[in-house]
Amino acid sequence: MDNDNGHRFPGNGQPWWSKYPLLREDMGELPAGNAANGLLRAAERHPNSPAYRHGGRACSYAKLLRRSLRYANGLKSIGIKPGDRVAIYLPSVPDAIAAYYGVLLAGAVAVPFHENCGLEEAIRRTVETEAAAAIVGRSLVPDPESFREAAAVIKVIVIEERRGSWAQKEAARSVWSKWRTAMAKGEGACVNGLAFLRSSSPEGAGEGRDDGEPAVIQYTNGTTGQAKGAILTHGAVAAGAAQLAYWIKGVNAEQELDVLNAPVLHPAGLAVLNASVYRGGCLTISPSPMRPSGKYWLAEAASPALALPPRSRGSDGALGYPLPRAEARIVGEDSWDDLPPDTVGELAVRGPQTAIGYWAHDPIPAEGWIRTGDLARRDEEGCFYRADRKRNRLATAQGTMLPIEAESALCGHPAVLRACVIGVEEEGGSVSARALVVLRGDRTASAAQLDRWVRNRLGRKGVTMRYEFVKELPSTLWGEALKRELQPRF
Repeated sequence: MDNDNGHRFPGNGQPWWSKYPLLREDMGELPAGNAANGLLRAAERHPNSPAYRHGGRACSYAKLLRRSLRYANGLKSIGIKPGDRVAIYLPSVPDAIAAYYGVLLAGAVAVPFHENCGLEEAIRRTVETEAAAAIVGRSLVPDPESFREAAAVIKVIVIEERRGSWAQKEAARSVWSKWRTAMAKGEGACVNGLAFLRSSSPEGAGEGRDDGEPAVIQYTNGTTGQAKGAILTHGAVAAGAAQLAYWIKGVNAEQELDVLNAPVLHPAGLAVLNASVYRGGCLTISPSPMRPSGKYWLAEAASPALALPPRSRGSDGALGYPLPRAEARIVGEDSWDDLPPDTVGELAVRGPQTAIGYWAHDPIPAEGWIRTGDLARRDEEGCFYRADRKRNRLATAQGTMLPIEAESALCGHPAVLRACVIGVEEEGGSVSARALVVLRGDRTASAAQLDRWVRNRLGRKGVTMRYEFVKELPSTLWGEALKRELQPRF
């Protein structure tokens, strides 16, 4: 596949081409330069159109750009240079959007963490990426000075979520003059966000950046291991926005860019935000984040790696088809050999929207293919289906099993609310399967009953498991069990 700008969407030779009946025109050149250019363009073309709605109030593109430029100019005034990393740890509030674009406009690299990240993990990521500054929410970081010391950043800009309240404005007035004086002396390591913004200019055009320069470092979920920061370039972020907007048009699903269901600073949230800004649309920020349906998200991509058109949804385990100008394949777990249809192997993806490497970890191979760590298969029509995480697979004395099969069977039992299957190392080095089960509040079930239920559904694929009943399971934002936290407990 040729990913160069201006080339046609490579669908004619792929089995999934028929799934995009409206994509019959050239996608055109992918956006170039700073990834925030989409906001500059939208503010120029639609200055008075709403960019987003939050809490019943709308914000125009012109207003969003002015606030983003205040962030950009404020960051530059405290010494942030192009290429410096700036951590953003905010809940899904409007300032998360302005701060994100402000960091990009300053030419810095955004390192976003959504509200479910957790304070300790946010500190770890800030330290790992050697961020020079951090923009944090008061509700998430109650002690900014301790955060600054632990994260080893030069400045912490503290955003009050109720920044429009009388108390917040009074607080800003009282610290503003002190803050300006402290800044002149190089002091004031933790600063009030409103004062910081009020002292910064809302004018400018942003720093020019090349397509290949880093723009965002967004972290993986870390469900089976420690989360890693995937490096997305300005070109990748811009390409992801164009791809998702083009796909939305091609499957006639414009409504999917109307509501932002994911947290703003989650990889899925940023992808939808960038696509909405690219097309000059208006997003309503949902107060109750949920997993966006019908798409396969990776931190290593600035848009979904795979997606299902609305009319195709409902297939069990279906991940979808590659987006325009993206590719996917099923390869051997220990090789790059392509596997035939309906054979389980490792899912690999590549495209102009994918990462170039991981911060403080290995780069992506020059060919651009990313091994996702997910076991999957592809049918004859080109639709991909997930089997399980590669690292979740258990090799027991009775044979190999994919935990997701047993988990799906268990969750089908009327008494089971949630289930997670992990491998536990026994004496002598052998591995046994352990099923951790959360029952519904008003239901009961014994281990023997659940075991019969699973065996009836898995047949000969069943492996003897030991059952333990627990009250809850540590989970990701989307409800996936954090097996890396469960493993050490057993």
